[in-house]
Amino acid sequence: VYQSLLADLAASHQSRSLLPEYEVRYLTEVLNQTDKAYNRQPLISQFIQQAKATPDAIALRCQEETLTYQALASQAERLAHYLNEMGVGVGDRVGIGLP
Repeated sequence: VYQSLLADLAASHQSRSLLPEYEVRYLTEVLNQTDKAYNRQPLISQFIQQAKATPDAIALRCQEETLTYQALASQAERLAHYLNEMGVGVGDRVGIGLP
């Protein structure tokens, strides 16, 4: 008898929501709208485009130091040439050591 009562209670509880229907709808339909358009260009292409458009704008800031897009692009280009000279090719993985 008790098992039957518990099973009925559990079944009826699962079908009920603790929230009103309008709140369930708001949570599942309004707040759950996660579709967002984004730029599908590769990151490097976006960076180059930004560097050309705003070369003197600050690209990086670390505490008191800053680096403009032009300076960052220049350093990235030098690093790319160096890695290429060392035999690193497209798709190769390169480890980075930070101080």
